[in-house]
Amino acid sequence: MTQGTTGSPARARTTSTPVKPLDLPIRVPLIHGETNASYLSRTAAANGMELPHLLKVLHHGRLPAAATTRVRPNLQEVLVSEEAATRLATLVERDEHQLRRALPNLRPDRMPTVSRAAVRITVWPEEPGAGPLKACPLCREEGAWLVAAGHRWRPCSCGRRWQCGDGGGYLIDTTPVPDLGRALQQHRAFDHRLGPAGDALVADAHQVMLWWWASKQVARELWRAREDALGVGPRLRRHQAAPAVVYPEAVVMAEAMDAWEQLRGSKQASAGPGCPASPTGSANLASWTAGRASRCGTGSSCIRTSPTARPRGAGRKSGAGVGSQTFTNGHATAACSGRIPACAGCSASICPRSPRSAPIATVVL
Repeated sequence: MTQGTTGSPARARTTSTPVKPLDLPIRVPLIHGETNASYLSRTAAANGMELPHLLKVLHHGRLPAAATTRVRPNLQEVLVSEEAATRLATLVERDEHQLRRALPNLRPDRMPTVSRAAVRITVWPEEPGAGPLKACPLCREEGAWLVAAGHRWRPCSCGRRWQCGDGGGYLIDTTPVPDLGRALQQHRAFDHRLGPAGDALVADAHQVMLWWWASKQVARELWRAREDALGVGPRLRRHQAAPAVVYPEAVVMAEAMDAWEQLRGSKQASAGPGCPASPTGSANLASWTAGRASRCGTGSSCIRTSPTARPRGAGRKSGAGVGSQTFTNGHATAACSGRIPACAGCSASICPRSPRSAPIATVVL
């Protein structure tokens, strides 16, 4: 009886014989934005080979000790030199330029500065937005990992999964909450209109929403209902689901912020009661934003405009989550003091001053 019929898993090849293109008959699909470790792991697994054996071909001399053990793509990256990248393209029978376009860490500035073929195993930094994102298995491939490029979390372009790089990376099935798919469509339209500025506004708005989520003052029932629909429980904590839960309102708030900036830039914004810092200007913005937010079911209770209203938890860093979770990525921003619509007219002493959340997405349109 063969090994396959007994149900025992087939052992990967560990022979020291040099690997040739014929030893890699299966070419795994290229995924734009994939990490090197993920691509190499998928290639080795698809061809019944242990990853260290494949890495040995890309390295001149003895492999580093870290490359001889199991490489975990969610925690580690494989950096290769120029010559090693050329060897890899030959082995997988792909155009080298095509391979470099697909894998961001094959850029020259990300390669070890050595003159020969070399492999280096590095650990992803622990700060938010640095670790890789788990690829959506519905539109990419199971087991693939993507370079985060500063995105701590984002919706998948298919609108059915939410990607997050925290805690080694995880996915949230968002199909039970259609609001997130509709918000992604709004986000795309927003980016079409404003370009990169659209993502920046959504990032700022997302931080405001996470502050509101943490303060438990606004849209609490709506967001709790979404958390329940997403299956929050032992395997998915509420603070893990929070960035996805507040995403629809973040997009709405980003539109309000854009309108507010346009208002401030107009002649009316600089004249008398229309001034952003005035109570009238603040009230007008609140009325407009409330109307937009009501489309997502939040209502006007989400809009904090009173200069004397101190949110629960004020005084600590904005975006503080539950327990050890925080919603920041280290990019410092100045106090909004009227720049963010939610704080228009508020004093700087109660203004959220935390670093903002990572951009929501760079959506492939």
